[in-house]
Amino acid sequence: MMKHTNPVSRILNLLKLERKEITAVYFFAIINGLIQLSLPVGVQAIIGYVLGASMRASLIVLIILVSVGTLMAGIMQVNQMKLIEKIQQKLFVRYSFAFASHLPRLDLKKNDNLYLPELVNRFFDVPLLQKGLSKVLLEKFAKK
Repeated sequence: MMKHTNPVSRILNLLKLERKEITAVYFFAIINGLIQLSLPVGVQAIIGYVLGASMRASLIVLIILVSVGTLMAGIMQVNQMKLIEKIQQKLFVRYSFAFASHLPRLDLKKNDNLYLPELVNRFFDVPLLQKGLSKVLLEKFAKK
């Protein structure tokens, strides 16, 4: 007999399995956010130096710092995407193996009242789950 669980608890159980990666994704997001907050201040200081027509060594250092900050923000976003992709791959493998092991053991006479093509089509919900999970992890808390 199948146990019925709440969809929210299913998602939370899924997220518990990937706790380490999800923590790393949010760590990168926090660091990236702090870097992104400092970039407009740096650009404004550069514009102030340029409008003041002063060419000093501090201007060059400031330009280098803003460039490095932009590079670091990009690296953080790439690392976030790598971790999300890793989570998606693990999710696909986990559900593929569960589906592949469950389908041959399905008792057709016992499940005569079920519509079997719909049972098989549940496997195609995995890409939807992957896409939804990545959207939640990357974009849900990044509202502007």
